[in-house]
Amino acid sequence: MTDYIGYTVANQGFREGERKGELLYSMLVYGLIGWLVFYCVLMLWRETFFTAMLAAVSAC
Repeated sequence: MTDYIGYTVANQGFREGERKGELLYSMLVYGLIGWLVFYCVLMLWRETFFTAMLAAVSAC
């Protein structure tokens, strides 16, 4: 979910001539960022699931 949110916000208005591969790789990058933030907040800082989810979406 965070990958598509980050991708949509970052490429607002620039998606007309985009290939499917670019979409896939962009979503993988944003998904990785969101997953890393989620994991760090949830496991390392011992926060709640909701806090980790908000941090991941905000980071993307």
